[in-house]
Amino acid sequence: TPGGSVIVTAIEADRLRSVAEHRRFLDRLTAPSERKSGSVGVGIVGYGPFGGMCYTHGLAATETDGLYLAGICDTNAERRDAALVDFPHVSAYTELEALAGDDNVSVVIVATPPVLHAPIALALLRAGKHVVVEKPMCLTAADADMLLGHFRDAESECKALLFATAQVHAFLGSIRLQTFR
Repeated sequence: TPGGSVIVTAIEADRLRSVAEHRRFLDRLTAPSERKSGSVGVGIVGYGPFGGMCYTHGLAATETDGLYLAGICDTNAERRDAALVDFPHVSAYTELEALAGDDNVSVVIVATPPVLHAPIALALLRAGKHVVVEKPMCLTAADADMLLGHFRDAESECKALLFATAQVHAFLGSIRLQTFR
């Protein structure tokens, strides 16, 4: 590559670059780590086995104008390493507090096992981060009430935070944003 990186593959370079997703992946691997001004930094908590949804979220952050992938947090070293292979210019954290304290991260996607959604989302909201939680948002109505109550409290203190549950509607013609008041 022009930056001096060496990529070893059993697939011919022209054939590899002929597939759009592979080409974007190679471009991301070899691109310099430049944050675009005015871009919103995205963090992901929980990279998951084999990347899974977190890889998809990371791709969305890197491929969407106005966003960039700023940080990934996972307590599992193998998963953090996998994230760094997929997104080599991202900051990787073992502790939620470190990601929450990263000023480059504005919005965080919570993609951990559902039992952890509520406490992680609450910690991130308290840290002043916008939060998107994979479904289910939480496991109990009490946890949902607690999260929405904290969100409303932050809103009443003029902290413009976004709190949402990720829901994919790939085949619906229109999606409506519901605001909780």
